[in-house]
Amino acid sequence: MHFKDFFVYTEIVRCGPIGTIALRSFFTFHPEQKVHVFGLESDRTAVAEFPNVIFHSMDDPITKLESWGTKGFLHRAKMIRRSRQIAKNFDEAHLGTASLWAHLIQTRPEKFFIHFDSDVVFRGPALADLTDRLIGGYDLVGPPRGYKNNPNKRDDVRHLTDITQTCFFGFNATKINQHPYNVLVNMCRGYYNPLGTPVIDFFDPVSFEILHNNGRIFYLSTDDYGGCNLEGNRINKYPKLNAIIDFGDKFAHFSAVGSGLNFYENADQIKKDVPDIYIKYAIEKYAIYAKLFLNRNIGIKYDAKKYAPLLKIKKWY
Repeated sequence: MHFKDFFVYTEIVRCGPIGTIALRSFFTFHPEQKVHVFGLESDRTAVAEFPNVIFHSMDDPITKLESWGTKGFLHRAKMIRRSRQIAKNFDEAHLGTASLWAHLIQTRPEKFFIHFDSDVVFRGPALADLTDRLIGGYDLVGPPRGYKNNPNKRDDVRHLTDITQTCFFGFNATKINQHPYNVLVNMCRGYYNPLGTPVIDFFDPVSFEILHNNGRIFYLSTDDYGGCNLEGNRINKYPKLNAIIDFGDKFAHFSAVGSGLNFYENADQIKKDVPDIYIKYAIEKYAIYAKLFLNRNIGIKYDAKKYAPLLKIKKWY
C-alpha cells in the first residue's frame, strides 16, 4: 500500500483566516503530507504560505484542469461547467460541499479519502490514526456519531448502526456504489438514503452504504478527538473543555465558526431562512475563535465565564 492511495483534502471557501489555522496546525504535526485544498480563486492567497497545499480553484478551474478531468475537449468543458456550478452551490452551504464530495468520489483515482474541516485545530499527530486503520482493513474511520444513543434524542434512528463524524475521518471509496451524480450529491448532503432509513446528518447515507457493502468501521477515541462518545455523552479526559467544543489530546473542532465569519462579514447577505438563534450562536463562536487564534476582538459579546477553559489554554499546537 502506498500513500498515493490516499486523497487528503479540505475545503476553504470564504473562510481563509480559519482554514489557515487548520492547515498550519495540520502541517505542524504532518510536515511532509500533501493536502488538496478546494476554494474560490479569492481564497488562493490564504493558502499561499503552505508549500504542501495543492490548491484547486473551483471558479477558475482552467488554471488547474487536472483537478476536474482532462479527457478530451467536451469532457474538459463539462468539468469546467461543473466546477463553476459547485462554486455557486457553496452559496447554499452544504449543497456546495456535497456537490464537491460527490464529484471527487466519482473522479479521483485514489482508493481512500481523508477529510478534515476547515474549522478544526490539530493538537498532535493524527493522520496515522486514519491511514493505519484503512490500510489494516477498515473502510470507515473517524470519531463516533452515535445513532443508538444519539444526543438529538431521536427515537426513529436508535435501531441503526453508529457511524462516524466527518470533521476528521477516512473512508474507502470503492465501497460506494455507482450512482448518477445528482443522486450521490443528495446522498452526501444527507437528503436521500437508498437504504430507506432516516439519517441524522451530512454524508450519513454514504456511510451507511459503505457499511451495507460489508465495510468495517473503526471509532476514534473521544479522549483523543473529543465530541460525544457512543454512550451519548461528552465525558472524556477533558470534561470542561469537551463540554464547550469537541476537544481531545490530538484535535479540537470548533464548528460553526466558518458560518460565524461569513455572517459577521456579510450580514446583508444572510438568507432569510437562517434561524436567528443559529446566527447568534455562530457569530459568538467566531468571536471566541478570533480572540484565541487571530488575536482579534470583533466587538461581539460572548460569555467569558463559559469560555474561560478555552481562554486558559496557552498552546494549542
